[in-house]
Amino acid sequence: MLSERLRSARKGKRMSQKRLAEQCNTTTGTISNYENGYSTPSNDMLTRLADVLDVSVDYLLGRTDAVMPRGNGRNLRTLMDEGELHWDGVPLSEAYLRPVRDLLELVVRERPDKEDKGE
Repeated sequence: MLSERLRSARKGKRMSQKRLAEQCNTTTGTISNYENGYSTPSNDMLTRLADVLDVSVDYLLGRTDAVMPRGNGRNLRTLMDEGELHWDGVPLSEAYLRPVRDLLELVVRERPDKEDKGE
Protein backbone atom coordinates (compact mmCIF):
# COMPACT_ATOMS: atom_id res chain seq x y z
CA MET A 1 0.00 0.00 0.00
CA LEU A 2 2.78 2.46 0.96
CA SER A 3 4.63 2.05 -2.32
CA GLU A 4 1.47 2.66 -4.37
CA ARG A 5 0.35 5.64 -2.31
CA LEU A 6 3.82 7.19 -2.35
CA ARG A 7 4.10 6.93 -6.13
CA SER A 8 0.56 8.22 -6.62
CA ALA A 9 1.08 11.21 -4.30
CA ARG A 10 4.40 12.09 -5.97
CA LYS A 11 2.90 11.91 -9.46
CA GLY A 12 -0.13 13.87 -8.28
CA LYS A 13 2.24 16.69 -7.35
CA ARG A 14 3.94 16.30 -10.75
CA MET A 15 7.19 15.71 -8.93
CA SER A 16 10.07 13.57 -10.13
CA GLN A 17 11.76 11.02 -7.89
CA LYS A 18 14.85 13.21 -8.07
CA ARG A 19 13.01 16.29 -6.82
CA LEU A 20 11.31 14.35 -4.02
CA ALA A 21 14.66 12.88 -3.00
CA GLU A 22 16.24 16.35 -2.92
CA GLN A 23 13.45 17.77 -0.77
CA CYS A 24 13.67 14.83 1.64
CA ASN A 25 17.48 14.84 1.79
CA THR A 26 17.86 11.34 0.39
CA THR A 27 18.74 9.66 -2.91
CA THR A 28 16.67 8.90 -5.98
CA GLY A 29 17.51 5.22 -5.45
CA THR A 30 16.00 5.32 -1.98
CA ILE A 31 12.75 6.84 -3.30
CA SER A 32 12.70 4.21 -6.06
CA ASN A 33 13.16 1.46 -3.48
CA TYR A 34 10.24 2.80 -1.43
CA GLU A 35 8.00 3.03 -4.51
CA ASN A 36 8.89 -0.47 -5.65
CA GLY A 37 8.43 -2.00 -2.20
CA TYR A 38 12.08 -2.99 -1.80
CA SER A 39 12.51 -1.00 1.41
CA THR A 40 10.40 0.87 3.94
CA PRO A 41 11.08 4.42 5.15
CA SER A 42 11.88 5.15 8.79
CA ASN A 43 9.29 7.03 10.81
CA ASP A 44 11.28 10.24 10.37
CA MET A 45 11.52 9.76 6.60
CA LEU A 46 7.83 8.85 6.38
CA THR A 47 6.98 12.15 8.08
CA ARG A 48 9.26 14.08 5.70
CA LEU A 49 7.70 12.38 2.67
CA ALA A 50 4.18 13.19 3.90
CA ASP A 51 5.12 16.82 4.57
CA VAL A 52 6.73 17.33 1.16
CA LEU A 53 3.84 15.65 -0.65
CA ASP A 54 1.15 17.44 1.42
CA VAL A 55 -0.49 14.19 2.49
CA SER A 56 -0.93 12.57 5.88
CA VAL A 57 1.23 9.71 7.12
CA ASP A 58 -1.99 7.74 7.64
CA TYR A 59 -2.81 8.20 3.95
CA LEU A 60 0.62 6.90 2.89
CA LEU A 61 0.24 3.90 5.19
CA GLY A 62 -3.25 3.11 3.88
CA ARG A 63 -4.95 3.75 7.21
CA THR A 64 -7.29 6.29 5.58
CA ASP A 65 -8.34 7.28 2.09
CA ALA A 66 -8.47 10.96 3.11
CA VAL A 67 -5.34 12.54 1.70
CA MET A 68 -5.25 15.11 4.51
CA PRO A 69 -7.28 15.02 7.72
CA ARG A 70 -9.80 17.84 8.09
CA GLY A 71 -8.35 20.98 9.59
CA ASN A 72 -4.81 20.19 8.49
CA GLY A 73 -4.95 21.88 5.12
CA ARG A 74 -2.59 24.61 4.03
CA ASN A 75 -3.44 28.27 4.48
CA LEU A 76 -4.07 29.62 0.99
CA ARG A 77 -3.02 33.13 2.04
CA THR A 78 0.37 31.77 3.16
CA LEU A 79 0.75 29.80 -0.04
CA MET A 80 0.01 32.87 -2.14
CA ASP A 81 2.44 34.96 -0.09
CA GLU A 82 5.25 32.45 -0.68
CA GLY A 83 5.27 33.47 -4.34
CA GLU A 84 6.32 31.67 -7.50
CA LEU A 85 2.86 30.27 -8.14
CA HIS A 86 1.80 28.94 -11.51
CA TRP A 87 -1.29 27.53 -13.18
CA ASP A 88 -0.36 24.46 -15.22
CA GLY A 89 3.11 25.86 -15.75
CA VAL A 90 2.04 29.43 -16.56
CA PRO A 91 3.66 31.79 -13.99
CA LEU A 92 1.25 33.97 -12.02
CA SER A 93 2.60 37.41 -11.18
CA GLU A 94 1.33 39.52 -8.30
CA ALA A 95 -0.75 41.50 -10.82
CA TYR A 96 -2.63 38.31 -11.74
CA LEU A 97 -2.96 37.18 -8.12
CA ARG A 98 -4.33 40.48 -6.76
CA PRO A 99 -7.89 39.95 -8.11
CA VAL A 100 -7.83 36.36 -6.84
CA ARG A 101 -6.88 37.60 -3.36
CA ASP A 102 -9.63 40.22 -3.48
CA LEU A 103 -12.20 37.62 -4.47
CA LEU A 104 -11.13 35.21 -1.74
CA GLU A 105 -11.25 37.94 0.89
CA LEU A 106 -14.78 38.84 -0.24
CA VAL A 107 -15.89 35.20 -0.15
CA VAL A 108 -14.51 34.69 3.35
CA ARG A 109 -15.94 37.98 4.60
CA GLU A 110 -19.41 37.25 3.18
CA ARG A 111 -19.61 33.50 3.83
CA PRO A 112 -23.01 32.35 5.14
CA ASP A 113 -21.59 30.29 8.03
CA LYS A 114 -19.80 33.33 9.49
CA GLU A 115 -22.27 33.71 12.38
CA ASP A 116 -22.07 30.00 13.23
CA LYS A 117 -18.38 30.38 14.02
CA GLY A 118 -18.98 33.03 16.67
CA GLU A 119 -17.57 35.83 14.55
